[in-house]
Formats: sequence, structure tokens, C-alpha cells
Amino acid sequence: KWLKFNALKTLTNSYFTSNFVWLWAYRKNMKVFFKKVLSYLVNIR
Repeated sequence: KWLKFNALKTLTNSYFTSNFVWLWAYRKNMKVFFKKVLSYLVNIR
């Protein structure tokens, strides 16, 4: 039971860390990403 709890803890920790890194990268590249999405939508239309 304790082992399961530890595994869950490390899993959630890595999940939050990856989410934080993703958010930071997203905020850093938001303008570029937005332009790409905009051009993609324009190309569809």
C-alpha cells in the first residue's frame, strides 16, 4: 500500500512538473504558435 502511494506521488509530481514545463514553453512560444494556428485556419478556408 505504501509503495503504491509512493508511486502515485512520484507520478503526480512528474505530471505536474511536465505540465509546468509545457506551460512555460507554451507561454514562451505562444505568439509563434498562434500565428501558425491562424495561418492553418486561413489555409483551410
